[in-house]
Amino acid sequence: MRFGTILIGLQIFLIIFILLIAVSTHLPYLFTYGTGESMQPTMDSFTFTLVDQTGDTSDIREGDIIRFETDCEQSFTGNDVVVHRVIEVTDDGIITEGDNNDYVDQDIDCIDNVTSETYRGTVVEYWNPISTFSE
Repeated sequence: MRFGTILIGLQIFLIIFILLIAVSTHLPYLFTYGTGESMQPTMDSFTFTLVDQTGDTSDIREGDIIRFETDCEQSFTGNDVVVHRVIEVTDDGIITEGDNNDYVDQDIDCIDNVTSETYRGTVVEYWNPISTFSE
């Protein structure tokens, strides 16, 4: 009985999650998730993020976590979207780094400084249901 209840709850959660992602791509806030380990320990794999897509690069400060596109062809869309922390704001753009990385993103050939053309929003909230469930 308990396993069945958990299964039904999981199915409802997945349906709501899919609907939120479908709807949020057209709203000022985007509900999405990440699968990498580059932002550990701040964000684990499968962390859900709420991204404010209304700001611009002039609102970004050191320490913010932002979402941006790169020229890396690592996803099915041809452009890889990355969620990493801002470590420096310069006149030439924004320098980013994953919390779990020991190099800045811009050391990778296919990632330039984040600009208004590649900036996709600032993470305003994040939550990992797997780590929350295991606590």
